[in-house]
Amino acid sequence: MAPPPVVAAPVQPEPVVLPTEDNVDEKADIVDPNNAKIITTYAERRLFEVTQDILGPDTELADKDTESYYSILFQGKVNRWLMRYQGDKKQPSVSFCIPMTDERKREIERAGLELGTGDSVIIMQPEHIARIPGLIFDALAYCSDDANFKRKTTEA
Repeated sequence: MAPPPVVAAPVQPEPVVLPTEDNVDEKADIVDPNNAKIITTYAERRLFEVTQDILGPDTELADKDTESYYSILFQGKVNRWLMRYQGDKKQPSVSFCIPMTDERKREIERAGLELGTGDSVIIMQPEHIARIPGLIFDALAYCSDDANFKRKTTEA
């Protein structure tokens, strides 16, 4: 009797994973399609989320990323930035649009945070911004006041 013929197992095609909301890596960097040097990180997006949570959903905030820093803007206006985040340094930091008074420096110290160069605030994690809501509200108040953005006229 002849041995049975050898039959190869059917080849199953590899499953194709289509991107869906379920398998998108929300922590992945987002590269600007118009400028590959502008990369919005998860930390930057998280900083925006925490700031929005502090100020409330009705506050008109927008974000803008550049090659050198990430900004959180009031009403999407680039001259009305509440803060600028520099997360690509050894000690990530945020700078505010308001002067760093002694009172604000004490608030930073009470929050367990440190001042960096140029009166920036060192925040090792984006969530640390929630420790200093007073500065965020002060920055919003400054950006909301149109008088702070009027052109200064010189008397002739």
